[in-house]
Amino acid sequence: MKIELQLDYKTILRNSVQPVHLVTKLTTPAQALTQRVRPTAFTVVLDRSGSMGGAPIEHAKRACHEVIKNFRPEDYFSLVVFDDSAQVVIPLEQPVNRFSWYQTVDQIQAGASTNLMAGWLLGRDELMKAQKTADGIAPIRKILLLTDGHLNAGITEPDHVEALTRAGLEKDEIRTSCLGFGDGYNENILAAMSKVGQGQLHDADSPEKFPIILADELDGLQKITVQNLRLRIQPKLFCNAWKQYGDYPQVQLPDKRTELALGDLVSGEERYVVLMLEVLPLPLLPDGSLPTSLEGEELVALEFAHTSITEDGTDLRLESRTSSHLIRIQGTQNPADVVQNVELIAVIANEQAADAVRTAAEALAGGADAETALRHLSEAKVVLEAGPAPELTSEAAALLDEHEQKIRSNNIDSRARKNMRYEARYYGQTSSARLYTGSRQKSGFTKKPTAQEQLNEKPSTERPESSGEQQLDSENGES
Repeated sequence: MKIELQLDYKTILRNSVQPVHLVTKLTTPAQALTQRVRPTAFTVVLDRSGSMGGAPIEHAKRACHEVIKNFRPEDYFSLVVFDDSAQVVIPLEQPVNRFSWYQTVDQIQAGASTNLMAGWLLGRDELMKAQKTADGIAPIRKILLLTDGHLNAGITEPDHVEALTRAGLEKDEIRTSCLGFGDGYNENILAAMSKVGQGQLHDADSPEKFPIILADELDGLQKITVQNLRLRIQPKLFCNAWKQYGDYPQVQLPDKRTELALGDLVSGEERYVVLMLEVLPLPLLPDGSLPTSLEGEELVALEFAHTSITEDGTDLRLESRTSSHLIRIQGTQNPADVVQNVELIAVIANEQAADAVRTAAEALAGGADAETALRHLSEAKVVLEAGPAPELTSEAAALLDEHEQKIRSNNIDSRARKNMRYEARYYGQTSSARLYTGSRQKSGFTKKPTAQEQLNEKPSTERPESSGEQQLDSENGES
């Protein structure tokens, strides 16, 4: 993995307070991982409550069909459904009889209430059955939770839901992604689960996007090359305070460093992580002259830790790696020496806008009035407008304008709030490999076709008949 670190201002005026931004660009090499693949264990936890009846449940079943087709022989799959209780309908196993899986999926019908955590817990238990390979390599485990409703049965307390999801990751290495559909799901719960579970948050405004989202989750699971990436941060002498924009899980370590859990990166991914650093005034000597240090003043120490997944001939190698970096900043008395790095402006602006949208959404969810939410967006707009290159911040400005207009027109309904949470997460964790499932124009940083673009390119077809799928499996030597 390549790590590039840049400040938007390498030099600032001495004896003045100025915030600077540290931008980390993470790039993983494109790897085929074809010689020896690491098995994956993937569980779909599907809401079949009454509100999913009709088109949503049918599209969810079609999505399961599409995902089943793409499993490799060494992978594991299970399917859990829930309404007022949970049930394992496909126990975790390798794809030795896909046709039987198709038949089981076809029999799923909509039910009653929404006991979401019963479904998640059963999914967790199924994933724990996945076996290590002969050389001791454990499968990568993941749950994809698809729901359209609020938790109204079983475990419903948000703190308990978050704690269980976090424990699933920390104890059993189970990642959790969430797919929310429609206007009724609890975006705060799903955002929290996907955050502490180091997964993705998807917002589907139409059930036609289900197959694309499920297929993307499986594809990403099979292409992980950097696993469990953590960034450890230690402010040095001239860093008074700092904040992150990406809303990554954050913990305090015993050595007083702060660790951000950045999750996994897939083959060929580019990811940006932005920190705002509040720099203390850089001093002059008593006679007014500059200190003699040529390297600059120490600002922040960083350590990146992760597991690297690479091929070594026909073997798969998992290797723990760390990388340490010390960021320094220069001081000057000449204003002409203070030059902004324009290459970073767009990245920083997008993350600042995402942070403001997330803060506004959280304020609305907490019962704040519209003026409070608007203040967060307005403050971010002021920062963008004060910049020297408005053409580079147009995407961020459009994101802020869109949500400001909705709030001012009293158009912040349940769907709009869900959209705010989703857009904040998507733009805040700036990744070239992230699937966009919303309805806005494609972002400049993504290299992947959006869900809508893929729908537009895909011919409209009905779900394959069971007999055709049976013939497909027979051709693959399966019964």
